[in-house]
Amino acid sequence: MWILESAARDSGDSAFALRFAEAHHREATGLVFYITEYAPNLREVFRARVRFAQMVSTGYGVEFREEGDEASFVWHFPAGLGPHEQFMDYAVTLVVQRIRHLLGQDWWPLEVRLQHPAPREREHFQRLFGSNVVFGAQHTSLRIAAHRLDKPLPNAISNLLRELERGAAALIANPHDQDLLQRASVLIARRRPNGAPSVDEAALALAMSRRTFQRRLGESGTNFRQLVDDVQANMARHMLVETDIPLVEIAMLPGFSESSSFSRAARDWLGEPPIEFRQKHRAA
Repeated sequence: MWILESAARDSGDSAFALRFAEAHHREATGLVFYITEYAPNLREVFRARVRFAQMVSTGYGVEFREEGDEASFVWHFPAGLGPHEQFMDYAVTLVVQRIRHLLGQDWWPLEVRLQHPAPREREHFQRLFGSNVVFGAQHTSLRIAAHRLDKPLPNAISNLLRELERGAAALIANPHDQDLLQRASVLIARRRPNGAPSVDEAALALAMSRRTFQRRLGESGTNFRQLVDDVQANMARHMLVETDIPLVEIAMLPGFSESSSFSRAARDWLGEPPIEFRQKHRAA
């Protein structure tokens, strides 16, 4: 929050957070991003955002309401939080951009309500949210038409969604190890052009002994080999669906020496050959 407020002040751009969120909304919420990516409909997207809100931030709360023909996603910022107007704009923009990614760029909210006073320039808010933007509201919220909640989403994958939700629930149940898994996953992903690091290299980079590292992974319900597989599988899914990178290049990115070894592993991750997975989910 402090960074966004400082950036807006130093740049003289009151819409800094809007621009930043618009440019960086993809995967901005980590694991919760993937849970919402594979959800069956918008209702489950919002429910997941509420259920796993603490994985995104513990500094504020969110709520999902359904009332007649409308539904609302509401942010609750506690009193005494400090300046957070920019963060408020950032959070709302992330959700709006997320819904547009799922439903199409022609989607518009019924109304966006923001707690902070109206800025001097409103054109950026209207460009992103439409004409129905209310400032100085009691709560920051996003209103949408209820009939859109059950519209099937194009990337829904029920079995993958269950696994992601199971993993997220485990992380919430063991918050001490959530940071370890995130840091280890980033380490594995960063090393992907040269292959995954060894367990000894990972432990050293994370400033702990091999034994301690393996023990803490076990307490989180996984092991190093499984974590490497999970990172590689998530990378492969993302690149197959979201990019046009040729299969032979994707096979090299996760650290495989040849396309055949990637294809065999991808069958285990995806349940089908990678080229069929790409064609199916691109077509969807």
